[in-house]
Amino acid sequence: MDDHESPTLLFCKKPENNSDRKQDEKQLIEVASIPDEAISSLERNVAETSNFSIVYDNESSQHVQYANNGLKDPALIPRVEILEQIVKHFSSSKEEVKIFEQQNASDRISVHSKMLTLRGMGGLGKTTLAAMAVNLIELRSAYDHILWVNLGSNFKVESVRNNLSYDMYLNCLRKLCQQLNIKTDKFDCELFLQPGDTKILISGKVLQAMEQAKMNMAHLVNNLRILIVLDDVWSHEDVDLFNFGEHTSSLCSILITTRTLDLAPFQGSRSIEVNFLNASEARYLFLVQAGLSFTVSEHNLEVIDCIIQKCGHLPLAVRAAGRLAKTSKKIQLKLILEEILGNIGGNVSQGISPIVRILDHSFLFVTNETTAFAVKMLFSAFALLFQTDECLRPWVSRESVKLMWVALRLNEGSEELKLSWRKFNLTKVDQITDLMCEMGLLDRKIVKLENEISDTFFRIHHDLMWDYGKMFATRYDFKRISTMSFTEQSQFNFNLCVYDFSDNFFNQNLQRWAKLLIFFFIKLHQVQRNEYNDYNLNWLPLHLMKAGFLNDASNMLKNENFLTDIFKKFGLEMGMQSIMSFMRTFERLYQTLPVVDTPVYTSPMILVIYSIHDYITKFNSLVQVDCSTRREIGSILIVLGTELHKYSEWTTSLDYYTEALEIFYLLNYDNDHPDVERVVKHMDSCVVQRLMLVSLDSPYRIKLKHNGKNTASKFSLELSSHPGYAIVKTEDKCKTIKYGKMMWSYVYLGIGLQDSALEVNYDGCLTHRDQFICVALGALSEGMPLSLRSKTLFDGINVEEELEPFNDSSLFTIDSDGSVYPTMAPNLCLGFSPYPIMYLVRRNSPNRAVLKYTTNLNAWKEPDCCSSGSDISTRSKKTRNGVILELSSHPGMGIVPFFNEMTCTPKLNNVKVLGLGLGPLELALSAKVNGKNHFVMTQKHKGAALCHICQGDLKVGEEVFLSTPFHKWNYEFVSNDDGTISPAGAPHLVLGFQVPGRSMYLKKR
Repeated sequence: MDDHESPTLLFCKKPENNSDRKQDEKQLIEVASIPDEAISSLERNVAETSNFSIVYDNESSQHVQYANNGLKDPALIPRVEILEQIVKHFSSSKEEVKIFEQQNASDRISVHSKMLTLRGMGGLGKTTLAAMAVNLIELRSAYDHILWVNLGSNFKVESVRNNLSYDMYLNCLRKLCQQLNIKTDKFDCELFLQPGDTKILISGKVLQAMEQAKMNMAHLVNNLRILIVLDDVWSHEDVDLFNFGEHTSSLCSILITTRTLDLAPFQGSRSIEVNFLNASEARYLFLVQAGLSFTVSEHNLEVIDCIIQKCGHLPLAVRAAGRLAKTSKKIQLKLILEEILGNIGGNVSQGISPIVRILDHSFLFVTNETTAFAVKMLFSAFALLFQTDECLRPWVSRESVKLMWVALRLNEGSEELKLSWRKFNLTKVDQITDLMCEMGLLDRKIVKLENEISDTFFRIHHDLMWDYGKMFATRYDFKRISTMSFTEQSQFNFNLCVYDFSDNFFNQNLQRWAKLLIFFFIKLHQVQRNEYNDYNLNWLPLHLMKAGFLNDASNMLKNENFLTDIFKKFGLEMGMQSIMSFMRTFERLYQTLPVVDTPVYTSPMILVIYSIHDYITKFNSLVQVDCSTRREIGSILIVLGTELHKYSEWTTSLDYYTEALEIFYLLNYDNDHPDVERVVKHMDSCVVQRLMLVSLDSPYRIKLKHNGKNTASKFSLELSSHPGYAIVKTEDKCKTIKYGKMMWSYVYLGIGLQDSALEVNYDGCLTHRDQFICVALGALSEGMPLSLRSKTLFDGINVEEELEPFNDSSLFTIDSDGSVYPTMAPNLCLGFSPYPIMYLVRRNSPNRAVLKYTTNLNAWKEPDCCSSGSDISTRSKKTRNGVILELSSHPGMGIVPFFNEMTCTPKLNNVKVLGLGLGPLELALSAKVNGKNHFVMTQKHKGAALCHICQGDLKVGEEVFLSTPFHKWNYEFVSNDDGTISPAGAPHLVLGFQVPGRSMYLKKR
């Protein structure tokens, strides 16, 4: 054995308690804790292989060590050279630590933040090497904390991308916080979008938000020595997101494992190519996994070497072959090895990789071909059913595994398959899981729960094994197999090459297995309602989606009992994260459905968000909760509001933010409290003040930061008069309007946060791409809004006559101080609405308008009154004066006009219009209701009435303003018993404003 001798390692009985070992190490020297993922990676290689274990030397405080080179805590494969390189790269001498502590932050970043990449194909043991390295005392004593994040599972699931999304990145940061035992609330969504943001603008904001999240994390680890293991990196861009040393005085080093070649070099970084095992290492691994001693006959060693060669010296394949030898039913070692060699070297179909061939032959310990096929089917179903968008190989409870395997054993496959289960005594979940763990297909861990109760969890051992499970599902039509006659079954060849790869088979099998599991669960649940609660909360919504039951999945996520159970089990914060995971998976699958020709895309997840909101607010009002729980409720409301941004539900988002703010104020948070600042910024992102023409002496005028005269290129419409703000679009999509034979598209402009600023060119007109800024309807009057509109399409009309007002309304002059005024109306300039705009909100919105004198308003309804403002001189003084539109929802406030005069619109038959908003009571309008349910003004702007212009289904956010009669607009409203005003036919909507209806908010803000 001289030529094949492995590096010298000592083995002995495993320690019974790993926590005792950690405690002894702490007493010897301050070292970083080993990440759970690293411990798990090593345990899955060592556990259940044999009686061998790693050596614990009592004379050195039970530190595991190599006998020859002094490296401590080696794991299964003694790849000493690579481990020595890792230790040398990351370990710091006492002199280096002293220099580090004396240096300033900038010097520390450039000199002491280190990076090392372990690169190689899948299955070479990169993750195991990283786990071995962070077990070493030399490495652990150099850092305060060692953290671990697996990045690759995200991209196995969502193969359309290979770098982290914003949600993925936040999830990774939360995992780092959990390992540091610190709160994760800094990494709720901090993406501040606005209604007019385009996809390109949103992409830019996402990058900014990720950079801000990175800085927040850097602040948390400031002054700490950190080593981060980034396992299975797919893009070098992701690495920089975890280089927290750029923003701190921390020693932040990174150990990377990757299969890709695109990792760009960083300063102070180096890479190690992880190659195949050499002959000595490969033989050592095989012997340990096979449970053999190192005193094997020369003939058997030659066969082992041939097996290793067939395995390509790939660690995962050698490990699988060793497990196969251990689980063989043959008595003589010679026969076992020769059978394995023959099977591995057999003919395989084209396109099957060596590792897949080895994994497939791992099932050969089951001598019956039919039963082996059935075990493969169960493994494939496990891999695909218990996989989430966030994790390729999650831990699954024994309860859920049992449910799946019993469901498939009873309902899937042919009668021959079912008989084989009983014949080989594989009918119980423990029998099957023990078998798969022994084969090395599954990892197992035991977790202590409450009341000293333990539960067992399982997961797929390696990503490549998950790939095998997926590949297996693409090759068989299980629907056909389950309907075969006995004659067909006897002729069916259960081998790997029955069919070619097919996505149709994959999707069909996945849906079939999910349906079998769901129906079996429902049947059991009707009898044993309290059983399988773990499956119900963790997996049932996901499996409903995988089965194609999207409506049932969305209904489940809205179900009050489900919400109660999930929040009770996981708590508010973790429960909400679990629900959000389900929602994102739903949205991904929902978008793959055939496009329905509807004017507006509406996701069922909007109603799910509404239901969660109603549940949370009900819980907040009915249950006595402590301050910490109430704060979590406020944070959930912010998350829900942010999710609604994806569906342009800006008005409802503002409602949720308002409710969160109210909770924070009830907790006596000041305006400078981080939670208050955060929610107020979200509120500001939803509220866009309308851009309009104002008088030159108006306090609401604006000034641009750039006047466009010193640049020939485009410039940003940021404001110098209001720092931090800019001219922005109020919606992300343009509306199309037809007037006569003309047609154009437009979107209104407003004042919003500067990171959404519109960029324009200026040559007398302010143009943005193929659109230009103009005054609405060409009416150059105070109060008229400005829009970004397209060129006009027309047919058979007098161009100059029809377009002259529109051409004039698009000419602007920019003064040297940044003031902007219409060239044809220099008495006016650009400004914004003086009061929060009035629009439609939900009936229960905290931003709704509640009139103080609604009863009087209804009592004074006059059937013979018309909305045209006919003679009212003969009516009583009380009726003639109407009812003042004072608000009880906003004490001291009322519904007020933006300006003193209404604006005439020549292009709309001289109809007069005027914006309405929330203002001081002394400026409030007075009104009455006529026989047509028109709310008609009685004193100022007499004869004008409330109206909206929507011709279809009304939605929140539709503006309500003042207008004289126009046949295409809607003037009918209804006064409700609670003091709110609803449009006729839409009782679920009421008048409201872009500010909360709470006096305490107005006082504090």
